[in-house]
Amino acid sequence: MFVTHGWWMLSEAIFWVALLGLVVWIVSGLGRSRAPERRDRQNAGAVLEDRFARGDISVEEFRERGAEIGRFHTKEEKVSK
Repeated sequence: MFVTHGWWMLSEAIFWVALLGLVVWIVSGLGRSRAPERRDRQNAGAVLEDRFARGDISVEEFRERGAEIGRFHTKEEKVSK
């Protein structure tokens, strides 16, 4: 009888640990759902800065593309605000 009771306690403990792990996994995943978009914009900005630093693009093109990805503001946008 003791052996059966011991297995029941062990299986109950495993159930609760698994349930807690599932809840933590779900909650932590909700916070990451918006992160890739921000990361993509940062990566795009870094690539743009690298290309500008190498001289691959002009100042005008740098400002235009930076404004398109929302990373930088053009002079016209600053004046109009």
